[in-house]
Amino acid sequence: MPADQFVVEMLPADNGDCLLLTYGCSLTPQRVIIDGGTAATFPRLRRRIEELPLNQRHFELLIVTHIDSDHIDGVLPLLRAKELGVTFGDIWFNGWSHLIPPKSEFLGPRKGDILGNHLSMRTELPWNSMFNGKAVVVSDGAELPTHTLPGGMKLTLLSPTWRELAKLDAAWIEESFQQGRIPGERPAVLGSAISQLQNFPRSSFIHDHSAANGSSIAVLAEYQGKRCLFGADAFAGTLRASLQRIPGVSGRVVLDAFKLPHHASQANVSVELIQAVQCSRYLVSTNGSLFGHPDDEALARIFQSGQEVVELFFNYDSQTTGKWRSFQPALETGVRKYQAHYPTSPDGGLRIEL
Repeated sequence: MPADQFVVEMLPADNGDCLLLTYGCSLTPQRVIIDGGTAATFPRLRRRIEELPLNQRHFELLIVTHIDSDHIDGVLPLLRAKELGVTFGDIWFNGWSHLIPPKSEFLGPRKGDILGNHLSMRTELPWNSMFNGKAVVVSDGAELPTHTLPGGMKLTLLSPTWRELAKLDAAWIEESFQQGRIPGERPAVLGSAISQLQNFPRSSFIHDHSAANGSSIAVLAEYQGKRCLFGADAFAGTLRASLQRIPGVSGRVVLDAFKLPHHASQANVSVELIQAVQCSRYLVSTNGSLFGHPDDEALARIFQSGQEVVELFFNYDSQTTGKWRSFQPALETGVRKYQAHYPTSPDGGLRIEL
């Protein structure tokens, strides 16, 4: 009898994210894409899609978490590649028109306007339809938005809040004006030492202030009793606050895997966030080429969190990730079992079965 599955693939996306979720019956699975990575990622995503039978190229959801280039640049080529025969049940993306409640850094606004205008013109493509065309957002004082995809995968939205979207609105306007454009218009072109983990105190945490990162769409995905948190580039404080709002949860939220926010940047992974979950498997998507992620401090906070078992999953074996292969956590961290997982292909990419 065909078995159910919940598989996460971290495609090689350079310093960015391009995730493929597969769930459901192994004979007729459903799929979700989260982000498209850098521009160089699309040929790899294309090859992965071409491996699928033509009748399995429908994706229940495409999430474009935010407007930074390492998440959005591979999306437009995907939407333009009509010859692939790809269809979507919905596309979650907060364009400029979604950033302020009444309307309900980075070169990002320019790319965001390109994608927003493309979705506006391609009327056959659904855009935030699960939110009635309005913003994908967590509202203060209301229940966390949840949606169940065909096949039974439940998604709980954890980020962004209106506060983060308002900050992006201001940054989007400023960046657009600096480029001589009106926000929302169509642009012309697309353009530490590991051996001392115990010396990274929680007081060293300085949280991310990027308006784009704060606007990230982060979700908790649940299927057949399995849970995976996809942190995008969201703020640690926002994720922690939303986790505490999940109905029926007291204490730590039990996870089968946690795709760490912002490629395991020390500014997005706090001790408090890690202590809000009970998890042994942590996913890191980056080759470390641009900002040197993952940060030693971020991973050190995982070892300091009280977890007895820690497994790290990297979609690249690079200078910044490979050093964790032979590392044995100091006894002070309390970790009893530790293992690092790497791609078998020199091109990168990793598949994790939950």
